[in-house]
Amino acid sequence: MPTVSRMATYLGCLASLEQQRVSAVSSRELAQLAGVSPEQVRQDLALFGRFGKRGSGYDVARLREEVENIFRVDGERWVCCMVGAGSLGTALISSRMTQRWGFRYAAAFDSDAHKIGTHIGHVPVYHIDDAETQALKEISFDTISGAGPNGAVVHYRVSEETSRTLEPSSMYLVDSGGQYLDGTTDVTRTVWIGPGEPTAEMKDRFTRVLKGHIALARAVFPAGTRGTQLDTLARQFLWAAGVDYAHGTGHGVGSFLAVHEGPQRIATSAGGQAGTEEPLAAGMFISNEPGYYKTGEYGIRIENLILVEPREIAGAEGEYLGFETLTYAPIERALVDTNLMTRDELRWWDEYHAKVLEIVGPQLEGEVKAWLEAACAPLSRG
Repeated sequence: MPTVSRMATYLGCLASLEQQRVSAVSSRELAQLAGVSPEQVRQDLALFGRFGKRGSGYDVARLREEVENIFRVDGERWVCCMVGAGSLGTALISSRMTQRWGFRYAAAFDSDAHKIGTHIGHVPVYHIDDAETQALKEISFDTISGAGPNGAVVHYRVSEETSRTLEPSSMYLVDSGGQYLDGTTDVTRTVWIGPGEPTAEMKDRFTRVLKGHIALARAVFPAGTRGTQLDTLARQFLWAAGVDYAHGTGHGVGSFLAVHEGPQRIATSAGGQAGTEEPLAAGMFISNEPGYYKTGEYGIRIENLILVEPREIAGAEGEYLGFETLTYAPIERALVDTNLMTRDELRWWDEYHAKVLEIVGPQLEGEVKAWLEAACAPLSRG
């Protein structure tokens, strides 16, 4: 049984224990419920962090919450895609019975041009070809699509009551990802919707988030460094302005597995978040996602996935590591105040976007390619 399947089994067992008002459970007791060995339980959970205490076992409610966070679900069990957006597909997506069974539809696919781009409730309908590109199996989590003030909700989930249209001269935050046979993606971009200009405050906050993102991407550090030691790099420019963000800077990511997968994490030490004290090691995948959120107005987040890799430094005394950026998508230039950026930061921007154009450009044509070329043009001061 794969690790993810066993984790889902543990989640069901923990939910059942919580309903029975059981407050603590040992690895042996959880193993008996799940039909595996205690060693397997401890090994699986150790992949995602440290949850239990020797001699007292696991706190049932806390462990259930942590496992739900790994799957990015709120008690739901199965994230599904519907192939076919006809009468039957529409009925299944809309059925309250399938929802009670724990099925949640994240996307639908169809070949009918009249259906593509529409929604069944809140479920978007895509072209069937999109289901086959790059061996896409499903989305890796519910897309966070926050227009205007909805973007200020860190893990916003759309509803009939809060859904809003994209308005002129406003910010839009979208956090999305997919499960592919060769990996799991998670990327966030904040874009400016014209025709007006963003305020000076918006550009200031966005640029400070960008500077923190670049600082972490360019970091070089000795082997044994923990995520807590790097977290300040991403927050320093926001702190200088007296602001911060209330979430971690980076989480581990699986390969065709959980989009939140430990044991690595970049975050503050406060709050007891699992993985913050795990030393970073070559080969670990992790996100780089500083942000800023102004309640009731707008939200900003810039997220790429990065890979921990060895760094060769002439004369180095010991082993050193750094990050390779894996995500290539343009960052919103209309929100950048170049006067706040250093030459090294501007150079990073130009080199990053040159790579975006090199990788993505050949896959596009016409107006879309022209848009990408403009989005990836070098930045200049002023």
